[in-house]
Amino acid sequence: MVNYASVQVPNGIPSGVSAQLVLGTVKYSSGSLNPTLNIAVYSNSMYPVAGIPNVSIVTKNVSILSPGTNALVPLATINFSISGSPVNVREIPIKLSFGTSATTTDLYLYDGTTLIGSTTAHMGVDGTGTIIVQQANGGLPMSESGSYTIKANITGVASLQAGDSVSTQLGAAGNFLWDDIEGNITSGTGALIPSYDISNIAKVTN
Repeated sequence: MVNYASVQVPNGIPSGVSAQLVLGTVKYSSGSLNPTLNIAVYSNSMYPVAGIPNVSIVTKNVSILSPGTNALVPLATINFSISGSPVNVREIPIKLSFGTSATTTDLYLYDGTTLIGSTTAHMGVDGTGTIIVQQANGGLPMSESGSYTIKANITGVASLQAGDSVSTQLGAAGNFLWDDIEGNITSGTGALIPSYDISNIAKVTN
């Protein structure tokens, strides 16, 4: 039987720096002997932060598109939950998929009825774009959970065209940008968020 001592970092690990633990020796008992085995077992790399934003698109499939309209349509709800200290969300990548003739060029992020962000350039022909959170400080400070709505002006919905639809999901993790406020990190991406998941899809149809 091997008894492991608690692992401690004497002076702490600074935030914003990749770190790794290494198990170097194991001391064990064998009869009256207490030998030491020299090994090198490495942990997964860690990137300590003071806080992290967990983000997800709420899965849905609803029929709300109307033929010929160009009104703002709620495409998806995006949820945030904060682990640890407050963070600042700056950019949210979005991937859209269009069914048949429905289309849009811009996205908007709402907190209730208040516009807090939008795409600053039209969506790409491949359906990718980035919502820039346009608050006074260049982002959206968050210290607790919250839900926001992604909206767009949808065009090209035909009155007799079954299957017109728009599907919304998170874009590439590397394009989700956030700041760790207390950890003084301004280069956080979705790649540092273990729960970041691009598979959730919110779909609206006619």
